[in-house]
Amino acid sequence: MAMLHYRNTPPKGHTYSPAQRMLFRRTKTTLPTAVGALAPQLVSHATVIQEIQAKRAASKRLYDKEAGLDHSELEVGSYAYAKPPPNRRGQPWSYGVVTNVDRRRSYTLQTPSGSIRRNRVHIRPAAPPLSVTTKPLPVPTLPYIPPTPYIPPDDVATHTMMPAAASPEIPASMDIPVQAAVNPAQPSGPSTTPPSADNQLNRRPLREKRLPLKLQDYVVNL
Repeated sequence: MAMLHYRNTPPKGHTYSPAQRMLFRRTKTTLPTAVGALAPQLVSHATVIQEIQAKRAASKRLYDKEAGLDHSELEVGSYAYAKPPPNRRGQPWSYGVVTNVDRRRSYTLQTPSGSIRRNRVHIRPAAPPLSVTTKPLPVPTLPYIPPTPYIPPDDVATHTMMPAAASPEIPASMDIPVQAAVNPAQPSGPSTTPPSADNQLNRRPLREKRLPLKLQDYVVNL
């Protein structure tokens, strides 16, 4: 019953309903309808075609607002990448050359695995291989610049104040005692010198030891 009412109602932008365009008359429904409206009548074919084209043009305008630009056409002999078929999804695209333009958006490519045919949306233009391109341009050579020696930040003042060739010399008449070469932090033998007052102050204080009450009746060797 709902489909019957839908076919008797003219859509938006159309003069005639689907039933009138198909049967050249309205069909009976549960809605009250005049007897004269159920009589057969001719339908203007030009009006139907004009309304259908206007409906398609309006749909195209709405679609083109979000759609991208048309793809550029490829020429025979140009190189491109072709998308793999759905049963080999995830594999790399095939590299080949366009050998034929079948239709406006259909191309035939010759790849190492054979001849394939793809739509323009599944083809990406690519650069020709290196063997086909012209001789590469020479790379310009820059003059050689010797690297500057690295000077640590701590030695910058030393290098600026004293030349690199100059080095302090110790006079021959100056005798360095042997005891100065010995590291005082590592004595060679036991020392009998009593600790100084500074060492006693730096020592950690000892805690007084007291036996617990439960051991008062026992002899304890500490």
